[in-house]
Amino acid sequence: MVVGGLAGAVGAAVLARGRDIPAGRATFAIHSAYWGTWYGLAGSIVADVQEGDFMLAWVLAGGNIGLLAGAFGGPDGISSSRVWLITAGGIGGLAAGFGLDLLVQPESDQAMIGIPMATSALGLILAAHWTRDVDKERSEDVGPGNALLNVRDGRLSYGSPVSVDGRT
Repeated sequence: MVVGGLAGAVGAAVLARGRDIPAGRATFAIHSAYWGTWYGLAGSIVADVQEGDFMLAWVLAGGNIGLLAGAFGGPDGISSSRVWLITAGGIGGLAAGFGLDLLVQPESDQAMIGIPMATSALGLILAAHWTRDVDKERSEDVGPGNALLNVRDGRLSYGSPVSVDGRT
């Protein structure tokens, strides 16, 4: 795992060298990996994968597929705040799905996980639709140093985190 993690970090550094990657695009890629991991885990349960190593493979593959899809297929010009809002919608859908599980009390594990899978997807889709004008209302740039650790033009700088509305 350590070798794989280091290889991924080095590979990412090589791919990103000399490129200015917008914060929203990076946030989109990371959140895509999180959702890919969730859907990998849930998909392994729905597919009734019994073997522990195969289940782990589904989870890891889901996260990696989500990361790659988000990094290379993410929308241009999306802001970090919109990505967070969309993820909040997905989490709301996920919570609603588990709430439905409590009410319905399905018999099978597949149905018990299938419901939150569907409702989290619905939450992501609805949140993406409802927030489509968020990026038009405000700019992604809230000034230099809007994160604790910044790398711009190959230089490392430290800053104080800035909230969505630009205040520290």
